[in-house]
Amino acid sequence: MQNNSIPNSVLLYGCPTEKARNASFYVWTADDKKANDFNEYLVEVRKHPTRLPLHKLYNIISTIITLTKYIKSMHSSGLLNLDIKPTNLLFCYNSEFGVPTSNVSLFNIDTIYPMSGFMPKASDIDGYRAPETWKGKSENRSDIYSIGVLLFNAIIICDEIVGGLFKEEYYFRIDQLINSSALLSAINLNSFFYSIISRMLKKCLARRVQQRYSCCEELIDDLSETKTILLSALANHSK
Repeated sequence: MQNNSIPNSVLLYGCPTEKARNASFYVWTADDKKANDFNEYLVEVRKHPTRLPLHKLYNIISTIITLTKYIKSMHSSGLLNLDIKPTNLLFCYNSEFGVPTSNVSLFNIDTIYPMSGFMPKASDIDGYRAPETWKGKSENRSDIYSIGVLLFNAIIICDEIVGGLFKEEYYFRIDQLINSSALLSAINLNSFFYSIISRMLKKCLARRVQQRYSCCEELIDDLSETKTILLSALANHSK
């Protein structure tokens, strides 16, 4: 994916839109932000979580799959992102929130670092960084943690969680929060589906690095399984 969408020669400098026209994921620079970021979409989801919940959850899962595949490509090249959050993902959606989830863009690549190089201590306060990054100890599972926070933020919609942002204190309440999420409870799927959602959140968001998914491929497998279930539910819903 990386070689098709982000030439190695420009990976650390941004990729102009015309070079990524046929790509599923590309990096853009600050003067190239011409669409909506993922956070804007999630704000709308939070306003009306029970309106077309299957479609919205399908869009969210599909978007995160596209992101995770790109992060997998970075990791395969020996690079870490370390700045995964909704405001750094961009795509266009229409008035009905139809999202082209196969074409997602990544904004701001200032935080890309080689896995074997110097790792600065995290300095952000937005809650998406893995705990170990605050000590300057980052690895591929640090990015997986950030993807987990993004997933939590997108699908756990409860009045008690302002903005939906994950906090460590929520970890042992993940199953309860899944059951009370306005978005997840609105789709009414079988228990197997919710067990996969629970597994993904727990294996992404574990404080101990060793308890997380070991690589993006493992997370993609679980995300793809949820996407397949949602696709089937959408097909049945349209009959």
